Amino acid sequence: KQFNVVNQRLSTESNKNLRRMVKNSFIVELVDGHRKLRHLFLFNDVIACVKYKASGRDRIDYELKWFIPLKDVVVFEEADASADLKESSPANILQLKTQACTVRDQLLLEEKDDKGRKSNGLRSGDKYRRKLADLESQLVLASPNLVFRIANKATNKTITFFLSSDFERTQWIESILSLKVSKVLMYSFLYILNLAFLFFYGILANL
Repeated sequence: KQFNVVNQRLSTESNKNLRRMVKNSFIVELVDGHRKLRHLFLFNDVIACVKYKASGRDRIDYELKWFIPLKDVVVFEEADASADLKESSPANILQLKTQACTVRDQLLLEEKDDKGRKSNGLRSGDKYRRKLADLESQLVLASPNLVFRIANKATNKTITFFLSSDFERTQWIESILSLKVSKVLMYSFLYILNLAFLFFYGILANL
C-alpha cells in the first residue's frame, strides 16, 4: 500500500510501472533547525521523503515532502561531526528519559489502584499514558545522533538526517551508491550497443 500511494504521487520522467522499491525506513530529518519524523523511500530511480498525516479516525494519509531523481542524488559518505547542524533548541535526552521514568512510575501506581477507579467509571491513569506517549515521541526524535547527508546536485540543496546506528547509515549509503553504479553501467551498455548497431548498419549500407 505504501509503495502504491507514494509511487502514484511521484511526478518523474521514469515509467512508474517499472519502478520498484529498494529500501524504506522511518528516519529523522532536520528541517529548518527542527527534527521531524519522516519515512524515506528509495526506489530504483528516485528517493522520496514522506510525512504521515492522520486524516480521520483510524486512517493515515501520506504527504510527499520532496523527492530527488536518483541521477541527481549526491551521497556524503563521511559523517562530519564538526559540521554546523543549526539545530534549534536541541532536546535534553537525559531530562526526557528521567521524566519518562517518573511518569511510568506514576502510571504503575495508578494501575495498582485501577480496579477501584474502574468501578467508579474513572480512568485517571489516562493522563499519565498520554504524557508518557508524548515523552516517548520526543525521545524518538531526539535520540538518533549519527548524521547522514545527501544532496540534490540539480538544486545544490543538502538534506540532513539523523540515524541511530552506523549499520543503518552504511546500509543507506551502500543501497544508494549501488543503484547509481548499476544505472551508469546500464547506460554505458546501451551506449556501446547503440554504437555497435550504427557501426554494423554503416557496414551493411556500404555493401
